[in-house]
Amino acid sequence: MFQSVLLYIHNSSKRNMKGVDYVKVDRKKIDIARARACIKYKDLIKNGIPKGTLSRALNGYDLRPETIGKIAKALGVDVTEILLEEGS
Repeated sequence: MFQSVLLYIHNSSKRNMKGVDYVKVDRKKIDIARARACIKYKDLIKNGIPKGTLSRALNGYDLRPETIGKIAKALGVDVTEILLEEGS
């Protein structure tokens, strides 16, 4: 499973000047995960996700994989459940 996540990140990501991979999350998938967990955006912020980071994630900006991991952990889901599918 971990290898497939890395492969997905490698195939669908952009690299910045430092060679770090960036990926996007799917806002609809985050909303579904929030609904399942009965979590408000405010609760994600209380769980350590900075408001600006959450805003960038929801507005389609590229994020570092570890940031997406923190969001997934706060939602109680696997990272692959909130990643934006290739071609979306």
